[in-house]
Amino acid sequence: MVKLVISAGFDSIDKMRNASISQIENIPGFAYIKAKSFCNGLKQNHSRIEDILKHVKIKKKVQGTLSGKSFCFTGSSNLPRKVLQKIVEDNGGEVKTSVGKGLGYLVMADADSTSAKAKAAKKNNTSVISEEDFLKMAGHNV
Repeated sequence: MVKLVISAGFDSIDKMRNASISQIENIPGFAYIKAKSFCNGLKQNHSRIEDILKHVKIKKKVQGTLSGKSFCFTGSSNLPRKVLQKIVEDNGGEVKTSVGKGLGYLVMADADSTSAKAKAAKKNNTSVISEEDFLKMAGHNV
């Protein structure tokens, strides 16, 4: 739910707290009851949230060459998967661990693979790219 709210522009706790039920209700994936629950939950848990925020550093949303794009990695790769995932995040993209609707790119070594992720990518019309193509997309010299 929070990801949907953030994507709709309520990207800080203050913006979320100041949002009306009707504003949250207008976000795809919300209806009145869920929006009311979300807004009331923020109010009812105000002190708990403040206590948590004292111990947590929230990163600002990164804008970069991969903003608005999502990636899932599978199979072998030249770079460690954690490094590839960090490249996505550092360039504003989103890392997903599974293939489903909404995934933009499946990064894999073998484009002819018949793995479950490769089959799911084909079923969902997800673009399958190589690690090299991914790195070029991210603006890294290959």
